[in-house]
Amino acid sequence: MAQRTRIFGDIDYDRDGKQVGWLYLPYSVTRSAYGNIAFPIAVIKNGKGPTVLFTAGTHGDEYEGQIALTKLIRALEPGSVAGRVIIMPAANLPAALAASRVSPLDGGNLNRVYPGDADGTPTWAIAHYIETVLFPLADFYHDLHAGGSSLQYQPFVSMRQSDNPELDRRAMAALRAFGAPLGLVWAHAHGSGLAISSAIARGIVALGGEFGGSGAVSRSGVALVERGILLRPRAGGRALRAGGRVGPGGRDRPALRRGPFRRRPGAGAGAGPFPHLRHRHLHASLRPHRTRRLCRPSRNAVGS
Repeated sequence: MAQRTRIFGDIDYDRDGKQVGWLYLPYSVTRSAYGNIAFPIAVIKNGKGPTVLFTAGTHGDEYEGQIALTKLIRALEPGSVAGRVIIMPAANLPAALAASRVSPLDGGNLNRVYPGDADGTPTWAIAHYIETVLFPLADFYHDLHAGGSSLQYQPFVSMRQSDNPELDRRAMAALRAFGAPLGLVWAHAHGSGLAISSAIARGIVALGGEFGGSGAVSRSGVALVERGILLRPRAGGRALRAGGRVGPGGRDRPALRRGPFRRRPGAGAGAGPFPHLRHRHLHASLRPHRTRRLCRPSRNAVGS
């Protein structure tokens, strides 16, 4: 018999409109016998269409995704959505509040424990909720990361190859549409408890990526995520109607029209079907001799 999640909340995933609220995990400790751990979540829905799931804060010391998704929650309104967008800006909030890669409550690494355990400690229970409640709703998934306190990455967006050529084709289209200066294709989707591996096993078009690190915030990394997350979903199924920068000075404007990869406004006649692809992609396996080094230890390295 499948485990039933212990996490609850007042978010209705099927309701049109914009909902910003909390999920709650019962957590009984000495200082709070009937306490709960709260996790922020937002759902923006407008009619029928694909569902895009964004997560950040899987590791609490990786900030670019958390900032970009928080800004996206503030900026995105139902009129800009054709379908549904689900956003968890701090998936492992205890780790985020502690600025720690792993949870201070149980030492768990949220990106190593999928599919999780409904009756486990907090990190395992969070993974179980994402695995059994959110992944079944999602058509597209992007898990945003950075190097944390121990690494500093050259920013890149990534995908993992699966045993499904059609799924890989759609993931590659999403990776290209994201528009990062560097793309990385892992040679396989199998991982030890990785969120993206669980998503791929469910047939979800899934991306990852690293957008900074060294225990600090990269403004360029935040900007890259902001641009990418508003372009990428349309590549797979028109989940967002409008694109553009999020934040001060940004202006919503149509980014992709009438289906995937149409020419953006201002693109020249010779721009081709991917006018925003002014970069190169790196296709690499996990073999050291075939993989370009994308990160370096930070000066305040404390281990991985």
